[in-house]
Amino acid sequence: GERLQDLRSRAGYGARELSRLVGASPAMIYHLERGLIERPSAEIAIRLAAALGTTPQYLVLGEGNP
Repeated sequence: GERLQDLRSRAGYGARELSRLVGASPAMIYHLERGLIERPSAEIAIRLAAALGTTPQYLVLGEGNP
């Protein structure tokens, strides 16, 4: 949750803008950032990571470099 929110802020995206970029609902981004959904699907994790300039492993697991 915090990693996603931090990366999104660094990239300069609002939650709605990021949701449009990755094909997810704004509610999903909100829930992921607040830990209400622990892990996105693999497809969404890959799209989020690409949009935020990181890897899915870092985004979901905190492994590796941002």
